[in-house]
Amino acid sequence: MRGYLARDEAIPGFIRMPVVREEQLPEGGWSLYPGGRPNVNLTVKAYYAMRLAGLAKTDPSLRKAEEMARQLGGIEATNSFTRIYLCLFGQYDWRDVPAIPPEIVLLPSFAYINIYEVSSWSRAILVPLSIIYAFQPVRKPPAGAHLRRWFRGTRSRPRGFVPPNAPLYSWKTLFHTAFHTADWTLSALEQKKWTPLRGKALETAELPARDVARPRSSATVLLAEDDPDLRSVICRILRDAGYAVLEASDGDAAARIAAERSGRIDALVTDVRMPHMNGWELGRILRSRDPALRVLYISGYPEDGTSRHLERGDAFLPKPFSVDGLRARLRSLLDSNSMA
Repeated sequence: MRGYLARDEAIPGFIRMPVVREEQLPEGGWSLYPGGRPNVNLTVKAYYAMRLAGLAKTDPSLRKAEEMARQLGGIEATNSFTRIYLCLFGQYDWRDVPAIPPEIVLLPSFAYINIYEVSSWSRAILVPLSIIYAFQPVRKPPAGAHLRRWFRGTRSRPRGFVPPNAPLYSWKTLFHTAFHTADWTLSALEQKKWTPLRGKALETAELPARDVARPRSSATVLLAEDDPDLRSVICRILRDAGYAVLEASDGDAAARIAAERSGRIDALVTDVRMPHMNGWELGRILRSRDPALRVLYISGYPEDGTSRHLERGDAFLPKPFSVDGLRARLRSLLDSNSMA
């Protein structure tokens, strides 16, 4: 990717060819882990990286790599990520990769399919890829650095909606048909440029990146949570975001910490239902000492979010919540204080 973003003459300088060659297996491919078998995706990408770096296709190591890639199924056997990388250099057609429209970020969290139902690492790949897919950039590679001979058959996407050798009426057929119908429809809309929500989708997709680019917070947060495991997780999340965190195992301990502290506490994050002093009582006591204090209440009982105890300057976050959800809610709370 660094090579893709560099100037034409600078591509070879970004590829550490000796390192790539050292990892090549005796049979000609590359594996995903030490001792593993050759992997077609890594083999294709490693081969093309060395071609971009200027290594001639007649080099013995590249001849072995091409032979191994063909044995593994060629480009037709690669996954969608590899094909998208090849699209960037014009070695594959954007029209023939699965549609990844950025409009997926606009689907609400209660929708059956939405980006919050996938793992965080998958989301971190899916959203950037959707932005790339929206623009479908192509950079002309150096002369001769092409993979035209690697295609064993057609480059086009499969047109059949029923998987081969599968019963006509089965869950496999139903899922396969639904997926390919959706993919074909989205691809057709993309080619027709019928994307009225594209601008809003791109703006929404870019929000997390803008958020990461913002300066890390220097605010002090008092955390009151009686569950030690959850308290430890929340502390780590907030400290990773740059907050100074004061820990308390219950409401009484939090009140003592606040009373003994000489410095300012910018926000209180407290569980609502704790033994002895609950979160509502704790928030009321600390707010009486500092009216500017922001309070974020967290609870596994959604009905607490409609409580009459919530005041101006308060926010509620139901459990369970995501890392991004906690950070976003707290940041929003503190930002509202700074704008007041």
